[in-house]
Amino acid sequence: MNKINYLSISFVLFFANMFSVAVAAPLTDLTSDKQRYVYDVFYKKVSVGTMTREFNFQNGHVTGKTTADLSFLFYKMKGYQLSDMYWDEASMSFLSKSFIYKETGSHKEDTKATFFDNGHQSKITAKGKSKSFKKESVILDFHAIGMQMSEGIRRGETQFDFYMQTTEKVKHYYFEVKGKETIETKLGKFETYRLEQTRKNNRTLIIWFAPEVDYQMVQFYYKFNLLDLRGNLVKYD
Repeated sequence: MNKINYLSISFVLFFANMFSVAVAAPLTDLTSDKQRYVYDVFYKKVSVGTMTREFNFQNGHVTGKTTADLSFLFYKMKGYQLSDMYWDEASMSFLSKSFIYKETGSHKEDTKATFFDNGHQSKITAKGKSKSFKKESVILDFHAIGMQMSEGIRRGETQFDFYMQTTEKVKHYYFEVKGKETIETKLGKFETYRLEQTRKNNRTLIIWFAPEVDYQMVQFYYKFNLLDLRGNLVKYD
């Protein structure tokens, strides 16, 4: 089986510039706040583990951590990505400063990334070797992209494109809000915005963001080759 890593299913994320923010500060309160979101993850209809997303906001500085513990298709993955981000007044957007990615289980990886020149350059270091990238557009890690997506949807944005730094390369992704949808979860019903990845005919990635939960992800679905994964929010605080 090809290498599978949880960055593919998180959006998250899920996610250079996604959109231009037209106000002087994000609507999310960055003064001092902590958030945690826990998801049950299923392969088709079988429970295969959990994923947790945690955010710590402090005076415009944000740390994000996504942890996954999954086991499916004879594949075991346990790992996390810890990102350091900040709100940039000049560009009116979230920018990445660095991230650490560690994975154990069927595949082992330990990667560090740093971002320079207000996100236009990045450097990946793994196994003693480094790769550098440079773009005219801003390069973001998936945590900063997820934050930016939430802010964009909150402001009524419907089209997103961005350059995401993965553990190996920089990839260009496109998303579009396809409308509003009511979904049922263990926590009850949520009114959501349905966001779909576009320009990728060989896969399906759908993310549901709920205004009731600070415009954060409450459900996701990812299908690519043998992968058929769904995540549902089961706890947040």
